[in-house]
Amino acid sequence: MTKEFEHLKFKIDDRVARITFARPPLNVFNISMMREIGDALNDCLPHRDLAAIVFRRGARHQGL
Repeated sequence: MTKEFEHLKFKIDDRVARITFARPPLNVFNISMMREIGDALNDCLPHRDLAAIVFRRGARHQGL
């Protein structure tokens, strides 16, 4: 399962949910991004077999 938000990428694969922050260059959280994180975590609820939820940073601009 893959789902894209404005500030995140969200994917569940092989019992692992991955939430990737996609707000370059520094991936600073704002209210909208925090809401999307909550939505992604809610999307994890029906998947009772999940082993992990991994948070990752997205790509940064060169030089940072």
